[in-house]
Amino acid sequence: MRSKTLALSCLLALAPLAAQQKTQLELILERLAKLEAQNESLKKEIESLRQQLNPGSVPLAEVVEVQKTQIREQAQAKVESTSKQPLAITGILLMNSYWNGRNNGGAINSASAALVASPRSAGITASQTIIGLRFESPQTVLGADVTGYAMVDFFDTNARTGTPPRQQSRHLADYPRLRVANLELAWKNTSLSFGQEKPLISHRDPTSLAQVGIAPATGAGNPWLWQPQVRIEQRFNLNESTQLKAQGSIYQTAEESAALPAAFADSLAPSRPGWQGRLALNRKSNGETRWELAPVIHASSTLVAATSVPSRLYGLDWLWAPTDRLTFTGLIFTGKNIAHMGTNRQGFTILASRIVRPTNTRAGWGQLSYQLTPRLATNIYSGQHDDRNSDLATGGVAKNFLYAGNLIYRIATNVTISFEASQVRTDYLRLGRRLKNHYDLALAYQF
Repeated sequence: MRSKTLALSCLLALAPLAAQQKTQLELILERLAKLEAQNESLKKEIESLRQQLNPGSVPLAEVVEVQKTQIREQAQAKVESTSKQPLAITGILLMNSYWNGRNNGGAINSASAALVASPRSAGITASQTIIGLRFESPQTVLGADVTGYAMVDFFDTNARTGTPPRQQSRHLADYPRLRVANLELAWKNTSLSFGQEKPLISHRDPTSLAQVGIAPATGAGNPWLWQPQVRIEQRFNLNESTQLKAQGSIYQTAEESAALPAAFADSLAPSRPGWQGRLALNRKSNGETRWELAPVIHASSTLVAATSVPSRLYGLDWLWAPTDRLTFTGLIFTGKNIAHMGTNRQGFTILASRIVRPTNTRAGWGQLSYQLTPRLATNIYSGQHDDRNSDLATGGVAKNFLYAGNLIYRIATNVTISFEASQVRTDYLRLGRRLKNHYDLALAYQF
């Protein structure tokens, strides 16, 4: 009896312990079940990723069709040369409707006011359209990245600007004509380029869709003539945001741009090598240039009338962007005998054989640009070319002054409309001042 009582007592004492063990076992089983469910979910996710990354998990016909579609899209986006190098077509389809006041010289947008008045004129033209090719070689040359471009337009410089035939380089006489072309080899801190470009001493242009066939402010402080040249650039990174660029070029001058008596025409060497330099200090923020200041220099000589006439230019160009919306740019310079870079034609005066007087000049331009809204910008610019009166003959251009303003609105990513108004005031030595007003409405499609 006592033994039965003792056994019963033991069972009653062990019952809580057994219940506790059962509860722990259930918890362990529940945890195992959860882990198994999680493992199954992970297996499904891994299998799904494998199917996305492994083309073999997709039917072959579907893979081939996708690849064909991608190839067709790539073929539409590029042009390939015979050497299998990719090329990109670029340019701008530009339509200009314009109205000219008197003294326009019969031109679309002449650089100066004509001495003799002519009827007011209006019209529309697409001759300032630009078409070009750009390339970037996938291979390096001597460790340098190779890029390049070439741009042509349909602008007849002589006929459409009222410029006498000898004013511009023979490189610009016909149309379609080559505007600029460039082949550049770029190392980490050094660049070497060959091509036809604007003078190195005139690095920037005012912003305009009214005057594209020749640079804005031509004849009013902006030497622009695109000529063959070789350039070299060395960059020095002073710190993370400040850089110094030393640039030099050998520039082929267009001596035939200068006006001279017919008796001495055969004595003029049509082109000469010119030496140009530019030392630019700039500071950037968030990848954008906030300011840049650059002294510039040019030196060459003109061979005419059995003598050599020196050509010199000293100047300063700048860019200053105090805010993201406001930018101030420009160039000022002084020099002598600089007609061969696309300025006024009065490079020198021939007094007699071996006696030639260079024309001294002070000139420059400036532009204030403001981004009114993300789509709308305004630009106000002005320029002047002032030759020393004592170096000129009667009827020479003593001073040519331009002021202009425009509104440029971006309708879409690559479609822009612009309205510009400008006036040129030309002072002829001892013959008085002439005015020319110009109004332009432009529509541009960039591609």
